[in-house]
Amino acid sequence: MDGRLLHVRERDTVPRAGTVVLHRIAPAAQGPIDSVATAPDGRYAFRFRFDSTAIYLLSARHDGVEYFSSPVRARRGAVDSTSLLVHDTASAAPVVVAGHFWVVGAATAAKRRPVLDLVLLRNDGFRTRVARDSLGASWMVPLPAGAAEVEAGEGEFSPASIEPRGDSIAVLSPLVPGQRQLVVQYTVPVGSRLVLPVAQPAESVIVLLQPGDGTVRTKGFTAADSQQVEGRMYRRWAGSFAEPGAVEVRFADPAGSNALVPLVALLAMALGVLAAFVLRRRRPAPAPSPADRVSRLVEEIASLDATYAGRQGDVAADEWARYQADRARLRHELDAALAARGAQR
Repeated sequence: MDGRLLHVRERDTVPRAGTVVLHRIAPAAQGPIDSVATAPDGRYAFRFRFDSTAIYLLSARHDGVEYFSSPVRARRGAVDSTSLLVHDTASAAPVVVAGHFWVVGAATAAKRRPVLDLVLLRNDGFRTRVARDSLGASWMVPLPAGAAEVEAGEGEFSPASIEPRGDSIAVLSPLVPGQRQLVVQYTVPVGSRLVLPVAQPAESVIVLLQPGDGTVRTKGFTAADSQQVEGRMYRRWAGSFAEPGAVEVRFADPAGSNALVPLVALLAMALGVLAAFVLRRRRPAPAPSPADRVSRLVEEIASLDATYAGRQGDVAADEWARYQADRARLRHELDAALAARGAQR
């Protein structure tokens, strides 16, 4: 297998000398299996026996950030050439909120409401966003008043890279160009009113509530269709924010139904509902626009996650490996689609 290590800059992409590492992810074991120094023009080559039951990835480190390739593929016995992109870093690299979604559960016997908070962050630029210093964060997401039991959900950030800080969640890991999904879950006190803060403009804001439990009172939000997920109905409220603001939810009965909804189950429900409703877009035929392609790819990723996320112990090892490979492939295609859409702006 061969390829090139490429350095993405503002106006061009140039070859870069460095070290590339080959990783193998198999059902029984995973880890790096080889590394090579690139030629001055960024070219590299690996010789290894390809195992169709394993997933192979390439990585390279630049400016303190580790970058990974899409899965290495083999066709007709030959391994495809694979290029690996690295980016410069900046603490002010622009990142936008492509979507902010909440699923608010029914009140529990402990007089708390479980909330799943999902944010789609999109870096359309050519630099990776990093924290200003070792104590800073690459991104901050505000929490509602009284939020407690905060923990990371099954998103694209490891629990170690997400840290509660007062009334916010700090994202500690770099935000590379492309789109990433942040998922956190927490509980809020039961009351007649819940305010969900939106600290930055958001292209799509969705709140899912159980019908009859609450309504969104924020101007510009409309109630859409409902969906039954695992025996529970959710009503979708949709809007957007051109500037920072907040979503106000009013509850008819602060005491709620006292039905306990486990946060893990709530996460699966949220991803399923988002795949079915939030991320669905109308796609023209036969050639979708870059924006429609982005929506389709996000929908496919969310659908995969709704089926497999958090279920590694429940599915066969080869099926889990296929899920990881398909998801990595879709993420690579999504990054390319986002780059294409950014070039048209």
